[in-house]
Amino acid sequence: MKRDERLAELERRIEQVVLDPSSVRAPFTRLVRPILKGIGWRGKTDTRALERLLAFIGAVRDGDDAWPDKIIEYAVDELEDNLVAVERACVVNGRVGTARGAWLRRMFELVVHAIQALDKGDRTLRRMVAATDPTRILPPLAVREAKPDEAHPEAEGEPRLDHARLVELQLSAVDHLLDLARDERAFLARRRRLLEAARQVLLESSAAMPLDEGGVEARRSAIAREIVRIDRLEAEGLSPTVGLLHQARSALDRGERRKLWASLTALDGSASDAFDELVVRRTERALVALGGGPLALQDEIHEREIEASGRDTFGERVVERVREGYRRGRRDLDLDLTEIPAQYHAKAREYLASGAETATLSAALSVDGAFEVGGVLSPLRVLELELRPRVVAFPTPDLQLVPARSVEDVATAVISDPRTILLELATGRLLTRKYVEQERVERVRTRMVSEVRVYLLDGSTSMIGDRARTRDALLIAELSTLLQRFENARRGTRVTLFYRYFDLEPGPIVRVADPKGALDAIQDVVGLIRIGGTNIQAALLSSLAQIAEARAQDPDLARAQIVLVTDGAAPVNEADIAKAREALGDLAVGISVIALGEENEALRAMVARQRAAGERAFYHFVPDDALHDMARGRIDRGLSLRVSGPELGARLQEELRGLLDELADLERARDLESIERTEAELRASSDMLVTLDGEGARREAMVRDVRAIERRYARWFPPASREELEEPDDRSDADAVFAVLTAVAEIVSVVGGAPLARRAEAIEVLERLLPDAGISPARYRRVLDEFPRTVAPALDAIHAVVSPR
Repeated sequence: MKRDERLAELERRIEQVVLDPSSVRAPFTRLVRPILKGIGWRGKTDTRALERLLAFIGAVRDGDDAWPDKIIEYAVDELEDNLVAVERACVVNGRVGTARGAWLRRMFELVVHAIQALDKGDRTLRRMVAATDPTRILPPLAVREAKPDEAHPEAEGEPRLDHARLVELQLSAVDHLLDLARDERAFLARRRRLLEAARQVLLESSAAMPLDEGGVEARRSAIAREIVRIDRLEAEGLSPTVGLLHQARSALDRGERRKLWASLTALDGSASDAFDELVVRRTERALVALGGGPLALQDEIHEREIEASGRDTFGERVVERVREGYRRGRRDLDLDLTEIPAQYHAKAREYLASGAETATLSAALSVDGAFEVGGVLSPLRVLELELRPRVVAFPTPDLQLVPARSVEDVATAVISDPRTILLELATGRLLTRKYVEQERVERVRTRMVSEVRVYLLDGSTSMIGDRARTRDALLIAELSTLLQRFENARRGTRVTLFYRYFDLEPGPIVRVADPKGALDAIQDVVGLIRIGGTNIQAALLSSLAQIAEARAQDPDLARAQIVLVTDGAAPVNEADIAKAREALGDLAVGISVIALGEENEALRAMVARQRAAGERAFYHFVPDDALHDMARGRIDRGLSLRVSGPELGARLQEELRGLLDELADLERARDLESIERTEAELRASSDMLVTLDGEGARREAMVRDVRAIERRYARWFPPASREELEEPDDRSDADAVFAVLTAVAEIVSVVGGAPLARRAEAIEVLERLLPDAGISPARYRRVLDEFPRTVAPALDAIHAVVSPR
């Protein structure tokens, strides 16, 4: 069979698995189905051949006109093997999860794109294929068998009805959020929020149940790189809440070369992720013209670029303190002023060698993406924030209907009767769509509260290397953020940070409460070699005692957080820790853990029990390979953000302006097409729940059709009812709908946004999750009607999230 015919047959079978699973034929599997289902059989899938094909395409250079056909055939063979495994699983289980079907479809599309890129010899197509987001290749997350010493308290207890179905639903939410983040191509703020939501769901899921470790780590790493990319783009001057294309045009008009390059790379990266060839060809031409040469993906950030991003992100003072810390460390080692035994001198010299500063800055840049420290460790809000809409001329995520004030406003006006335009304009009744930016107005609350944070840092000998580098980088990033808060004149919360290193005994505790203390601490934490054993128990108990002292000195202390950073497998008596926490009375104290290089199941179980009790705590595990990448600049994916090129003269500006105009025209045409498609669906359907999708909801939010989005939201999420009706005995679908609605509430609360945008977000997330739960829109409506008391709490949670007070 020829390759094209074979691919067409594979595509037909994939569609069959997804759309008509009952027609899948696997005779032998059907014969042994009871046995396979009884032992929980799962088909094995593989992606290594496809990964090799994508890597090969990334290495192809212009002029290469021959490549081994085998590398393509291996990828096609692998695709067929994966399809066979899914077909057999479909026969065994009676259905295939939506996530699994979508993954097969992605694999097929990637193979086809790769073949086209090679056959056509097209550099742009090759670059798009080589830059494929690694999370697109990953199979759906799956639960693995728990290890004998593993504890997952959140997953303990009697399984609910159709437990596997609910687990699949929870796990699919991670990939849906990643898809939403990839689809967000205009605003960095929303893309970041979606990535952070994906990371939070991923961490919570891995804490609640034993997941495939490779799948979890691959997603964690990909999310980290994307967030680091956004951090670096914002450090280049891009606004997270203004449209990227508008920022590119503004930068060109003002001659801001760096900002223009950054906005173009952001547009190019998001379009490449979506395999949008029309946009990528234009952004590529603009970038080649601006950079003066062909584009090349970077596997790691170069030393000079790391230092520049460090200065932009943390400030010159922080970078200089890091450098001074390492200079002092090398000097003390040379003069034998340290207390390090002679047998560790060689290891110490390697750790402090030239380049250590850059490695630490690289690790510090990756902290925001790699660790969920922002929400849990942020100070308590003591300022009342009021958001006031302000009409602006540039694109933002929100639009609003406002009275038209001039003839120029007619182009974006809501026109019901063209004959009355002038009359309505003159009388102030004509409404027009305007972009709105939410202006923050702050008022200090009368009662002040405060928080204390304690970083507990493992100073044992086994940490020396990338583990210690990341440990210190975590504290540097936190101290840098704290420095900015200290110097914020409107800061109203007393924020105090303590840190201490420990080995067999806890070291001295350092209190940071002002800018000078933060800068001194940054210099102190780097450049020192720490050796010794590990006694986590003593360090935790002494830190809890320190919090008790802080509470005595500050009666307004509202909460405390201990962040333990360790690689040790030292035993921990959780009963002693719990007793020490209870002695603090009503003070909320969370104990979070960052495990570097090695897991500690006792600490993991302790954090899981805190989370099961509704307490604020997190557990991060980062393997050594990832720590090595963080210190070597492998923390970002995409094009370099620092390039030199030809002068931004009049001819180049004219060329770039033409390309940006083409991008704007393409965007307008697609917006119009989407609006017309939504309107056609509205006219063709009497039941919005059956045909409309979340894209239509987001489009309505963008054109600010308030009434339409409110109607659609009300149909999907009616007011909760607690009517005393007898609910049916079969609760499997009700459990699934409750789980879906709960997930929607949690995701929207993390993603945030303006109220109208939250409603659109809720609809889009719901429509992505319902197929994973095996619930059709019509069945969803029946569940709402038949189980009003069951779904009422979840509906209440959604309404509270989309209309925050």
